[in-house]
Amino acid sequence: MRNWRKCAAALLLLAFLSGCAAANPASEQSVGPADEQNAGAAGEQRADVPAETVNSEDLSAFQEISAERLEPKAKDEYTDYADAVRIDPAKAGDGYRVGNGTVEIVEAGTYVLSGALNGQLRIAAGDSDDVRVVLENAEIRNEKGAAVYAENADKVILSIPENTSSVLADGASSADGGTVAADCDVVINGAGTLEIEANAKDGVNTKDDLRVLETALSVHAVDDGLVANDGVLLLGASLTVQAGGDGVKATKQEADKGFILVDGGRYDIAAENDGFQAETCLFLRGGDLTVQTGGGAENGAVKTGQDRFGFGTFQTQSGEDTPSAKGLKAGACLEITGGTFALDTADDALHSNGTVNVSGGEIALSSGDDAAHADDTLTFSGGTLTAARCYEGLEAGTLVISGGTADIHATDDGLNAAGGADGSSLMERPGRNAFAADAARSITISGGTLTVDAAGDGIDSNGSVTMTGGEVYVSGPTDSANGVFDFGTTFEISGGTLLGTGSAGMLQIPTGAQGVVAVRASGNAGDALEVRDSEGETLGTAAAPKAFEVVVFSSAALRDGETYTVFVGGSEAGSGVCGENAGMGFGGGFGGRGEFGRGERGGTTGDGQRPAFPGGEAPDGEMPGGDMPEGGAPEGGIPGGGMPNGDMPEGEMPPGVPGDLANT
Repeated sequence: MRNWRKCAAALLLLAFLSGCAAANPASEQSVGPADEQNAGAAGEQRADVPAETVNSEDLSAFQEISAERLEPKAKDEYTDYADAVRIDPAKAGDGYRVGNGTVEIVEAGTYVLSGALNGQLRIAAGDSDDVRVVLENAEIRNEKGAAVYAENADKVILSIPENTSSVLADGASSADGGTVAADCDVVINGAGTLEIEANAKDGVNTKDDLRVLETALSVHAVDDGLVANDGVLLLGASLTVQAGGDGVKATKQEADKGFILVDGGRYDIAAENDGFQAETCLFLRGGDLTVQTGGGAENGAVKTGQDRFGFGTFQTQSGEDTPSAKGLKAGACLEITGGTFALDTADDALHSNGTVNVSGGEIALSSGDDAAHADDTLTFSGGTLTAARCYEGLEAGTLVISGGTADIHATDDGLNAAGGADGSSLMERPGRNAFAADAARSITISGGTLTVDAAGDGIDSNGSVTMTGGEVYVSGPTDSANGVFDFGTTFEISGGTLLGTGSAGMLQIPTGAQGVVAVRASGNAGDALEVRDSEGETLGTAAAPKAFEVVVFSSAALRDGETYTVFVGGSEAGSGVCGENAGMGFGGGFGGRGEFGRGERGGTTGDGQRPAFPGGEAPDGEMPGGDMPEGGAPEGGIPGGGMPNGDMPEGEMPPGVPGDLANT
């Protein structure tokens, strides 16, 4: 039994009834025309919830939420209502008054509403009053404003009994902000069904907390589905949202506020913008979530690897309240410890302007941009993540992988550690991430199983890569403009199993305490490959997702100076000596492909990292071998885009080489 359900029913009943003081004899006072006008126009005086401001530079104050804020109160639980006051919309009663289609509750207590009300249920109780309204097959429709408007109370609780179904609807001209609009805490509980039709703006909009416990809640909203300033708790609920804006949103960027917690239940969200958007922290601890944003991954911004070099026509945007279509989005921290997720998003599937921490759960996703993105640190320590489609896979300033299983299919980089902040959108649709080169960025792999199929770089870090354990299988690019591994400083390996295949044009090879062998061996998609030692023992196997021309392998079984052979489809395809290519690359440069032959190596550029043309000879149409002409490259750049054989002037790229060729 969940900790939020441990409270005894007797205590809960006592908590509710204590607020139900013996009602004063019912006043026959009715809500007059002026009162009704105020009720209908009240929303016009309510300030809208703050626009999202997830681009704060200092997120440290928002990355932790106190435990008590993540637990419901005793009074939030559903209880019996046998002694409640039954509302008659035609006449005033204990604790409420009526007039001109408005029922106004003015005292603490438990009230029951059944049948149809064409007007508004308004709560105008005391600051410390808890008002519970049991909707017993009720239907409230208000063309002028919110169906339920909580003007004043400490907390308003909407209880939906089991085997009942109720409907709340506003009109398209309503200015109240939500079909349920509140200036106080709102709780929805009970095992019944509640349908909310938001024809003007949001389904539920409250300035304080929103908690939904167990109820089957369906929301159709012109704008956002559920919105709360302070925090949203979804505990064992069954929630369906169709929203023209965000699905579920918490909006306040303030310590201990602006968070969303999901624990248990089922959630089906279809939103034009973000699915779940927490201004501070988004916690996913359990439940079954299906989220589609922006029409799905197929509607993501069209991008290619050329975008990184400045050839794309898109421009990133930044600033507050910029539309985005991310799946699970947090301003400061996104934490997944459990649950089952099916995400189909036009923008990032998982996104945080601060940190992302995945330690459990089963995540299946398709993304029009990143599978998972964190401006700061992304930690993956447990659970499973399968990205059937994405632009880049796991992207952050710092990537830490210590457990779990990840399978990534990316049209650009599989893993990318880069610096800078992610652009929230692109031409009013999600866009590529505006990262700048930063040698301080890093990728650390110490455990887990990682499988990458990337059209761009398989593993790309603007700084370093460190591998001490785990299993990593990388199918890298087939073109010469990317590499299986791409690192700005070092790739040090001291443990685990690493097997990479791809093109040789931009190849970099790891170094470290554990042996590494790089072999020129070509194959096609679907080919089975093996790495064998000199005695014929198989040390590593893989099925190639696509064509390759080089194999890089590392395991604890390798020994420096020994020869290892790659077999493709059962036939010997090439061999190499462990440690011979360590720290260097071979193959084509920026403009061509190298010659292939067993064990042959090309040179490297002057920094020992970037490859030069093999044997010092450039392909036809590019600069001939030899040193760069004195004074730098010819006007307009190097013909054909190739790199001259020899050193590049320190700290410069030749004029005419397009874009920023740093590790992006």
